[in-house]
Amino acid sequence: MHSCALTNSGKLRCWGFNSAGQLGVGDTNDQDGLVESLTSESVISYSTGPLHTCAILVSRELQCWGVNAWGQLGLGDTTDKLTPT
Repeated sequence: MHSCALTNSGKLRCWGFNSAGQLGVGDTNDQDGLVESLTSESVISYSTGPLHTCAILVSRELQCWGVNAWGQLGLGDTTDKLTPT
């Protein structure tokens, strides 16, 4: 399980289990403290699944990361992503 929080400045910070890259920091290391997800710009909204996360950016672009075994990231493939894509 992992959780995320959106800061007042639009940064997405996540923590918890990261076995599939669901924190969006480029690795699979679990985090006890807050880490900033590597979104390309500020976030206005986000949603987490059990092993993935998606964020809507200020440009209205959608970026997702984590497990993608069933195509849940909406990228047209089934490759897991360790960083926002």
